Amino acid sequence: LGVGVLGAGPLVDRLPRRPLFVAASLVAGTALLSVDRSMDLARAGLHLAAIGVGLGVYETLLNTIVGELHGARSAKPLTLVHSGATIGAIGGPALAASLAALADWSWSFRALGVGHLVIAFAAFAVPFPGPAAGHHATRPGVLPPGALLALLPFALAHSRRKRRADRR
Repeated sequence: LGVGVLGAGPLVDRLPRRPLFVAASLVAGTALLSVDRSMDLARAGLHLAAIGVGLGVYETLLNTIVGELHGARSAKPLTLVHSGATIGAIGGPALAASLAALADWSWSFRALGVGHLVIAFAAFAVPFPGPAAGHHATRPGVLPPGALLALLPFALAHSRRKRRADRR
C-alpha cells in the first residue's frame, strides 16, 4: 500500500486520471480474484504486493481529486471517503467468515476481486478531473515551496531516533 501511495503521487499529478484509476483497480482486482487456497507463501506475497500497489494508487488518486475539488473544505468529503475503509474493516470479517462457511477462505478475496473489476469498469461512467494546472511544468528533483517545512517533522523524528541509537 505504501509503495502504491508513494509511487502514485507523481503519476496522479501528471497523467490522465481515469486510465490510472482503471489500471489500479484492475491490478488490485485481478490479484484478489486469482487468490486460491493452494497458494504458497511466495505467491501470496506477490498477490499482497499487487493488491497493495493497486489500492495505494487509487487511494492517492481519490484523496487528490477530493482535495482539489473541495480545497480548504475537503475535510468532510475526505472523512466520508475514508469512512468506507472503516466500514469495510468492521463488516469485512463477518462477510469473509460467511463466505468461508459457504466455500473456503479464498472466496472472500475473489468476491473483493469481482468488486474491484466492477469499480474499474464503472469508472468509465464517472467524470475524472485532469491534473491541476501547473503540475505538468514541475521539474524533477525540484521541491515545491513549503515542501521542506512539511518534511521537518519527519527529519526531527529521524534525528531524535538516531541520537537514541548512538547513545546505546
